[in-house]
Amino acid sequence: MTEALQRSAWGIPGPIDAVTLRDVLSLAWLRRLAAAAPAASGWARSASTLVAVRMVLVDHTTPTSRVLDLVRPWLGREWANARDLNRFRASLPRLSQTVLDGVDDPRDLWRVEARIRADVETDGFRLIHGVLPGPDVVLGAIAVLAVDGWRLRAALAAAEAGTGSSEVLDAVA
Repeated sequence: MTEALQRSAWGIPGPIDAVTLRDVLSLAWLRRLAAAAPAASGWARSASTLVAVRMVLVDHTTPTSRVLDLVRPWLGREWANARDLNRFRASLPRLSQTVLDGVDDPRDLWRVEARIRADVETDGFRLIHGVLPGPDVVLGAIAVLAVDGWRLRAALAAAEAGTGSSEVLDAVA
């Protein structure tokens, strides 16, 4: 599969482990989404920030050159050397720093994800109710459905874990 991805538009360099592959594919998809649908570029920037902070502060992995290339326009490169959340935040351009507002511990990054999803949903509803029909209306509908799917997955995971009335469910509701 890696060989096919190397030859594809995804541009996956060489053999890589499954975790790095997940991150590279996610970041490549976010870049392609922002290029194809400018209304989604803020979502893509925010999600890229979340992927990057998770990589260095939760997974404790060193970003590959492909990862750095994918996020450089939004995040620069300094973040890759950060070893704590304050340094990570300070290394980002201002627009990307705001994604991490209100979070002081990497264990609370799930709050960032919930906030990003809420922003996507709000923007999605705004796009759906746009004045003119077109691609942005379709993008809005897809965004709202994607957030609904994410909520369903969160609810099912919470139910399986027996935490149905948890703070996490309140945040995703």
